[in-house]
Amino acid sequence: MDELDTLASHQLRHQAVLERLANCDYDLGLPDTPSDLSIDKLRSKEYLLIELHSALLPLLRQHITSLSPALRELNQAQGKPTPTLKLVIEILLKLELTLDQTIRTLNDLIPGKLPKPSRTNDQHFKEFKCFRLRGFERFIKRVMQAQLATFFSKSRQLIEHSRSQTKAELPLQLHLPKPSFQSTSLSCG
Repeated sequence: MDELDTLASHQLRHQAVLERLANCDYDLGLPDTPSDLSIDKLRSKEYLLIELHSALLPLLRQHITSLSPALRELNQAQGKPTPTLKLVIEILLKLELTLDQTIRTLNDLIPGKLPKPSRTNDQHFKEFKCFRLRGFERFIKRVMQAQLATFFSKSRQLIEHSRSQTKAELPLQLHLPKPSFQSTSLSCG
């Protein structure tokens, strides 16, 4: 099998990865039972919050921002996508791993359903106040998930088009959305 056939098979495999990422379940079968929000339990998981903020979410953003131009270049390659396709595949593998780690870390931090905020004496909870955790969880599991699903679907379409482009030179103007999530802060609720 020559290099183009190998790349074509990798391309098909990574289209499936993009489809899985677009349909990713951010709850991973978590129960609907309320989470234990005792301050001691939450403080013991502070390292998870730090990992999300300082490592995983910035890394996720980095992979997405490097994937977008690579996909655009792949779309414009006009039949010679080999080096760019390799780059796209490499980024996709890293992105898949990082997204999986992000989801698992969030679900370890908040394993279950968060109760509605009702406390008035929770000043000592600081970053673990219920309304902050709910906002953070909602942002990742709803807003970011929806944006990433759109991004991955469009990415898959670009890869499919690049495969067919070598057969028929039809231009495709597909505009990748730029996920608008910024550095997340638990202070937003």
